[in-house]
Amino acid sequence: MADTVLIVDDEESIRTMLYKVIRSNGLDAETACSGEEAMNLLRNKHYDLILLDIMLPGIDGFELFSHMEKYNIPVIYMTAKTDSASEVKGLRDGAEDYIVKPFSPGEVMARIRSVLRRLPGRSFAAALRGEETPADDAVVVYDEYGSVRMIRSATH
Repeated sequence: MADTVLIVDDEESIRTMLYKVIRSNGLDAETACSGEEAMNLLRNKHYDLILLDIMLPGIDGFELFSHMEKYNIPVIYMTAKTDSASEVKGLRDGAEDYIVKPFSPGEVMARIRSVLRRLPGRSFAAALRGEETPADDAVVVYDEYGSVRMIRSATH
């Protein structure tokens, strides 16, 4: 089962672009255009990561984040706000990362992969490949260039 990313942004073009990029990289994605819609989705489904715009109509991203703490889902803020005070607030409040718009699809995917591989029970190699985590006793073997050679169970 692929990781699922919730994209929360009021700009349709950004939601659509991110949805396509995330799906083309082997992850599942869903979108919400407002904080209220995101809250409704969160009540009914688990997400592995949330990409959250700060400047949303109604409930803004900072307020939505404060309501999401009980779900324990990592958040990457993405925003046009370039002031350092907003970035510091977002990171202090507990966001995993902060991306300033405009951004490249490659940058977003690199940041998504970085957060996903740090989730509990994940291995670096599996997260890079977008795979499920191997057994808890798995051993990742690297070659001399740092590439993954194999993943095997430590007990076998």
